[in-house]
Amino acid sequence: MNVNELFEKVRFKLISPDEFLVVIRGMATGQRRTGLSLGDETTIYRARVFPSNIRPALLSELSYPPYDLTILQRANAKGEQIFYGSFGFKTALVECRVKVNDYVVISEWVNLDEMILMQIGLSVDRRPLEGINKLLHDIFTSEGDDLYEYSSKVAFHFLRGDSISGIIYPSVSSEFESHNVALHTDFVDKKMKFNQAYLLHVTEIANSEDFEVIEIAYASTVDNGRLIWENGRTNKLYF
Repeated sequence: MNVNELFEKVRFKLISPDEFLVVIRGMATGQRRTGLSLGDETTIYRARVFPSNIRPALLSELSYPPYDLTILQRANAKGEQIFYGSFGFKTALVECRVKVNDYVVISEWVNLDEMILMQIGLSVDRRPLEGINKLLHDIFTSEGDDLYEYSSKVAFHFLRGDSISGIIYPSVSSEFESHNVALHTDFVDKKMKFNQAYLLHVTEIANSEDFEVIEIAYASTVDNGRLIWENGRTNKLYF
C-alpha cells in the first residue's frame, strides 16, 4: 500500500484507526524525523472561551482539561490529556473560534527548560512535502473533526519518547503562517510557568483574522493555585 492509497482509505474510513497506526509505523521505519529544540522563556498562548464575564478562579482552569472532561481532538484520544497552545496571541484567539459577545481568557505560559518538539506538516527548508510527510500533514491538518480518530494516532506516534516535549504543527484556522503546539502534561507540570492571563470581551469580528476586543481584567499572580484578578488593562494587547 502506498501513501496515496492509504490516504484514500483514511478519507473514506476504509481502515480502522488502529490498523492505520500499524501501517504508519511501518512506513515511518527508517524515515528521517525532524524536530525543533527551543530554549527557555519561549511564550505559548492558550485560549479558553466563556459564555459570560466569568473570571476563572483556579490556574488549573486555564491549563489542560481534567481527565474526565477530555474528548477526542486533533492530537489526543478521549481520556488522553494534552496541553494545546499557539505561538501567536492572535492565533490562539482564532483557534478557539470565538463569536461576537464571547468572553475569552488568553493565558501566557513560558518554558523553564529546553522544549523539544516533533514537527508534523512542516518542512525545515520550506520545500514541498512529499511521501509520508505529506500524508501525515494532510491527515493531521484536515479541517473539521472528521479525521480526529486518525490525526490523534499520528500524534500518538510522534509523542513517544521521554525526551519529547510535544509536537508542533501548522495552524488550521489561521489564514497566516502560524504554528500550534500540543504538549505532554508532564512537561507542562514540571517545566512550564504561568506568566499572565487576559480576560477579553469580543465586540466585533470583521473577518476570521480581524477582531475588536475590550480587555476587562488581567491576572499576573497566583496564590496557592488561585488566580488574582485586577480590573483594567495591561497595555499589552496585540490588536
